[in-house]
Amino acid sequence: MLRTTFYLTLFSLLYCLITTSQCSGALLVWNRNAEDDLAGYNVYYGESPGEYSTALDVGNLTEYDFSDLQEGVTYYMAVTAYDHSRNESGFSSEVVFFADDGIPYSADNCPDTFNYDQKDSYPPGGNGIGDACECEGDFDRDGDVDGDDCFAIREEFNRNYWYHPCTNDDPCNCDLDCNGSIDALDIVTFLGDLGRNIYHNPCPDHEVGDWCSY
Repeated sequence: MLRTTFYLTLFSLLYCLITTSQCSGALLVWNRNAEDDLAGYNVYYGESPGEYSTALDVGNLTEYDFSDLQEGVTYYMAVTAYDHSRNESGFSSEVVFFADDGIPYSADNCPDTFNYDQKDSYPPGGNGIGDACECEGDFDRDGDVDGDDCFAIREEFNRNYWYHPCTNDDPCNCDLDCNGSIDALDIVTFLGDLGRNIYHNPCPDHEVGDWCSY
């Protein structure tokens, strides 16, 4: 087990940085600790200095990609380490990050969410709504991805070229990759959105764009 005072001394040398050139949002990076019983790291962030409203256990990773930061907000971030007995270090030096992607509001495909790369990959080819902003899994467009949406994708699952095919007259609302079938790939994408709600990475208000054309 780590001796807390000794561990804090080492952890004060932790190096954190923010960059936007390698990720869709903001990437927080830090140096790995050398202790044998190191088990992982916690990432903390919030909107006030030294006050962190969110804590994330990122395991043994030494970076974290923030993909749901609100545009125009200043965030304060810090990292702690913990051992296999769940002893936790003190906070690293605080990192301050102002979420501004530098894109004019009228030209931003997701103007209220920090999305540096303006990624627009769903549906294939994009629809003018940034991935950071759009909830692909919000099939009923009620602002969250919940059990109702699970029911919708369950009802359409296994539609394909031979069984109840997707057509322009009878589209597959859950065909997230527009390949003409509702399959495991659509489930994986859907699970990435599951749980989004007003309190956690909220969906935008009824953002709707052209989806699949068969």
